[in-house]
Amino acid sequence: MTSHEAQDQISAAMEQLKALRDAIGAQLAKPGVDMASCDGETHRLSDLHDRLARAIQAYY
Repeated sequence: MTSHEAQDQISAAMEQLKALRDAIGAQLAKPGVDMASCDGETHRLSDLHDRLARAIQAYY
């Protein structure tokens, strides 16, 4: 593998992470989702969204 190929794979992975972050964010932003009194699953999704955002920010 060349450095160019590695960078291409990393870029593709980052795009997938951004798409996943955006999809989770859209789900959390739907009407009726109350983050103040969210259930366990919503809380876990929120945590995952935050972790994805931090990972993406750390890369860039």
